[in-house]
Amino acid sequence: VAVMVVLLFLSVAILIDRQVSGEAAAGDSWSQVASLPVKPSSVLVASVVGGKIYVFGSNLGACYDPPTDNWTVIAAPPNFDAYTSSVEYQNRVYLMGRTTMQVYDPSTGNWTTSPLLRNHLLNHLKQIR
Repeated sequence: VAVMVVLLFLSVAILIDRQVSGEAAAGDSWSQVASLPVKPSSVLVASVVGGKIYVFGSNLGACYDPPTDNWTVIAAPPNFDAYTSSVEYQNRVYLMGRTTMQVYDPSTGNWTTSPLLRNHLLNHLKQIR
């Protein structure tokens, strides 16, 4: 099931990329891509940075490069739970879980954790409601 979710993410990302770049969608079809190099957990999140798809789960970090159809194993997030969500902002991947916000920088391959930033965002969201 998790592999199907990843394939869905990849297909949507590639289709969006083609539409944004102006490539015609006529004649496009589904095709098999390289398999995830490690066994996925039950919950995965993904974000696109610089045309590459970054997939994270519990003890899992992987980067897919669509033009080469290759996966690279990368550092897994230090903390990951079933409530984690992912977003790209300023060429970094932000993972927001129950207790922390983790930031992955693809240019360095490093993770940083910021519970204060997450708490600040939660307080901001409460004010918006």
